[in-house]
Amino acid sequence: MKPHAYAEVIIDIEHATLDKPFDYKIPGPWQPIITRGMRVEVPFNHQVRAGVVIQTKASSTVQNIKPIRAIRDIEPYYNDERLELASSLAFRHVRPRMAYLNAMLPSALSLKRDVKYVKRVDDLPETLKPYFEHVSTIDKKTIAHRDLQAFKDAENKNLIKSTLTLKQTARKKTHKRITLLEDRPVKGSKQRAIIDYLKTHGPALKRTLLRETGAAASTLKRLEDQGIVHGAQEEQYRHIESVYADNAKVVDHTEDQRAIIDTIASSLKHYSEHLIHGVTSSGKTEIYIALTKAALAHGAVIILIPEIAITPQILARFKGVFKERVGVYHSALSPGEQYDQWRQALRGEKDILIGARSAIFAPFETLGLIIIDEEQSDAYIQREQAEYDAREVARIRAATHQVPLVHGSATPSVETYYKAKEGRIHLHILKDRALGAKPPRIQRVDMKKEFKSGNASILSGTLKDAIETRLKRGEQTLLLINRRGHANFVLCRDCGKRIICPHCDVSLTYHHHKRVMKCHYCGHEEAAPSRCPACESKHIRYMGLGSEKAESQVKTLFPSANVMRLDRDTTKKKGSHEALLYQFETTGDILIGTQMIAKGLDFPRVTLVGVLSADMALFVPDFYAESETFSLLSQIAGRSGRRDKQGEVIIQAYDASHDVLKAVEDSHYPSFYAREIAFRKAARVEPFNQLTLIVVSDVSYDAAYHQALTLKRTLNHGSLDVLGPSDARPVKRRDQWRVQLLIRHHGQPSIYPKLSDAVHAFSKGKTHVTLTQYPRIF
Repeated sequence: MKPHAYAEVIIDIEHATLDKPFDYKIPGPWQPIITRGMRVEVPFNHQVRAGVVIQTKASSTVQNIKPIRAIRDIEPYYNDERLELASSLAFRHVRPRMAYLNAMLPSALSLKRDVKYVKRVDDLPETLKPYFEHVSTIDKKTIAHRDLQAFKDAENKNLIKSTLTLKQTARKKTHKRITLLEDRPVKGSKQRAIIDYLKTHGPALKRTLLRETGAAASTLKRLEDQGIVHGAQEEQYRHIESVYADNAKVVDHTEDQRAIIDTIASSLKHYSEHLIHGVTSSGKTEIYIALTKAALAHGAVIILIPEIAITPQILARFKGVFKERVGVYHSALSPGEQYDQWRQALRGEKDILIGARSAIFAPFETLGLIIIDEEQSDAYIQREQAEYDAREVARIRAATHQVPLVHGSATPSVETYYKAKEGRIHLHILKDRALGAKPPRIQRVDMKKEFKSGNASILSGTLKDAIETRLKRGEQTLLLINRRGHANFVLCRDCGKRIICPHCDVSLTYHHHKRVMKCHYCGHEEAAPSRCPACESKHIRYMGLGSEKAESQVKTLFPSANVMRLDRDTTKKKGSHEALLYQFETTGDILIGTQMIAKGLDFPRVTLVGVLSADMALFVPDFYAESETFSLLSQIAGRSGRRDKQGEVIIQAYDASHDVLKAVEDSHYPSFYAREIAFRKAARVEPFNQLTLIVVSDVSYDAAYHQALTLKRTLNHGSLDVLGPSDARPVKRRDQWRVQLLIRHHGQPSIYPKLSDAVHAFSKGKTHVTLTQYPRIF
């Protein structure tokens, strides 16, 4: 069959108007090489751009067609499954296909535009002369922003010319291996030492050879020039260090565990969904390991976890069983480490991948099983750029590969449990903790009564006494507060003004360690004031409670205790999650943290969990506030007493009689579910209706509101249930005023083209329209 001479290419620009293929000619020598799914470089709009070949064909109707400029990859990184998956997600979420194609690759494979300017004449404008004073070529990145227009003008006059290349963000790591070719007399003791070492030990890495012999690189180079030794570059995967040793413990499964394993293992050759609803510490991980052993005979296994903090312990357990077959993939890895783990999965060198939501795009050609641990977690949703829910992608991939999809949780999402009760997902129940551990004792403390009794501390008397008892016993305590920073907001007690972000309609959060105010929406940062910016008063007060402030107060109350804090601010450095958790497990007394400490962690010496301001999230305008709070508190309670000593959980709240907190104390998920599903049905939200949120933003509030109202009228003609317009939360973000519409529907395919047309029609000028299928706050 004659090779195709033309290709349809999607340009690597994530914009709705460009979300279509463009025809290019395939140069003759490349016609047998270029295939569907390959990345190429093409001329586009007087520039060089990367793109993805969607298909090749024998002819094209396009006139004056341009040729493909270069091939980026020897083998295509996108197979049919990935291309179709990108199209499916783009259709449902009204996003460009390129956004999803890029999300499937590690960041190291992204292509950066490298622009350089070359001098063509000596007589340059005064603005340009300093740049070319000693060189004839300069990098565009070195040009001051104010001078960019001068460079463009000079290029238009042919005084300079620009060159553009696309460079990959990160590359393969290599090392040099030295081999002895022949042993013959040489000059110098160091040359002889190199030869003798290679005779004794065989081929060696260059750095090892130089270290062991004490020779210089120049000495080795002379031996290479003489043909006595030969050096060859070899690819080297970056090693991911871990302070946790591989955990190869042998486990005897309980009867309930064995029954679940046998049932799911019998269905490995076809698509089915399973929910393992097991109380915390019931041994779900051991079921995952057994299922992975069975599934590897059929294909690779993906295990999704919601929090990076969980990774080290579960990774150590899997590596203890499966050794180097296990890979890991999450955002805390460097781009190079992600690149290596991704390529090992692509090459089949690793067939088990544990990771956060992006790991669901692992490039395995054949899958045997997908597992989603803590399936109720909101962390599986990606809301920026390429919006997706990893659970949705897992369902699509499992169906495509005809393999089981296993959900695991002590507190399943209402949507998943509803499907299980309806019979659409197989339900498996683990009622008892493993290792004979007893459920923790849970009690609620009313902080109103504490305050009335004269206790203004963040800790109730009950919780303080319980911590002191643990310190005396050498046991550990977890304290949960679901807010970062030192104070929620800063208030002037004279004029009553809050200090808000200049770009968003939200209060700045005070961070005591750096003495700065931060906006957690746009990243704005400014120095903490000593006077009120509005009235110059000195009476500034830092209100509310954040994890940083809680840490400071707990250290004051327990000066001899080793108190640590785990949140995003303390885990910014690479490897800091793992190092901090290991340090706490081995030497810590009290760990204060946000929701990062609530799921999946296993600390044998933790016998006390305290929850500060447990009702904090119950009063936000969010349909899912109660289910999220129940899940979070139940999960953190499950960290207590996971071995032979019974644990204790103390939940502090100002509305301690709230039904959700009572349900947590009772530790009975079915009764909570019955109450929650009744509310969801009455509110006509998931799982009975799907929700889509459209946000209209503009530099003018009036303009945003008017456009949202017009958009609603347009959508109402399509018989959609549209609520609003109303102010979005926050109503102002990054200097844009935001108004929203909420749509209830049943997810019928016909709705998405209507939504797409509306979004594109109203996004023009200063008005921008965005859409999310996973709305949270209304």
